Amino acid sequence: MAVGDARFGCGYPGPHRAEPSSTDALERAVDDSVVTCIRLAPVVYALLSKLFVRDGRTLAIVADDGQATLDGGGSVGPLLTSSRGADVVLANLRLRNGNSTGSSTGSGGAVFNYPDGTMEMRTCAFDDNHAKWGGAVCNDRGTMVMRTCTFDHNHATAHGGAVYDIEGTVEMHACAFDGNHAGFLGGAVYDIEGTMAVHDCTFTDCSAEVL
Repeated sequence: MAVGDARFGCGYPGPHRAEPSSTDALERAVDDSVVTCIRLAPVVYALLSKLFVRDGRTLAIVADDGQATLDGGGSVGPLLTSSRGADVVLANLRLRNGNSTGSSTGSGGAVFNYPDGTMEMRTCAFDDNHAKWGGAVCNDRGTMVMRTCTFDHNHATAHGGAVYDIEGTVEMHACAFDGNHAGFLGGAVYDIEGTMAVHDCTFTDCSAEVL
């Protein structure tokens, strides 16, 4: 099981656990405050709108039977927004083709973590996402942990080709960054006035216009 933490209840059935097989069902599960664990099928969920984890919510979105894909089609982004005070875990997901360049914040093509939110990402893949700040991920004064995640060919028009952190706390463990690009600073990662720890990560062919 990808997430065994008791607070999410992924290991046993009940109204708290949803197993959506369609994009519509996924959206309903994310909006349902009773649900604390969403177990995805190993299929592509083509998103037509953004997913919002509401303030103070506890939620795990996991794929135990093979990687599940959230696809923004190049027009939806962030794919997932975690609101203030939420406690979120993502496991074994692929988040691709998110685009938040036209959103109100312009941040995090795939994931945006609001202040005071806590998010952990385990064995997730981020590719071909676009934003102004944080091509794949933006952490805005929250706490974020990434374990064995990959970031490939994400793009930020400003800072942080893959990851942008502002005044937050970020840990990265055994993550790989390849072919990410920023139009200004931080081809792979950009941190401003935050705390960041990077352990056993690799960076390959990432670039920025201003090094």
